[in-house]
Amino acid sequence: RHTKGTIATASINDIDFLKPVKMGNLITAIGRLTFTSTKSMEVQVQVIAEDIWANNSNRYVASSAFYNFVVLQKNDKVPSLILTSDYEKRLFEEGRIRYENRKKMFKKK
Repeated sequence: RHTKGTIATASINDIDFLKPVKMGNLITAIGRLTFTSTKSMEVQVQVIAEDIWANNSNRYVASSAFYNFVVLQKNDKVPSLILTSDYEKRLFEEGRIRYENRKKMFKKK
């Protein structure tokens, strides 16, 4: 939705399985756009689990990963993010560092 163009998944990084999900738990995947460059974007996806049958239905982050997408059309560009909070600015800076590290890694290959 953010690019309004054709994109493809380039990679999935930093997949962390933090807590187990039990059979019958309700799970919800939540995505947050954390970083954009002119041709790519990073989305953090968290899986939230909840035991809906328990009296104290606690929600918890069961897993987290970063999905990296690239635009496929030569003339398409990813719009810049509008960062409104210090938290969003921190996520963006962390995403920029991951982006730079990925670029270095692929240059070595």
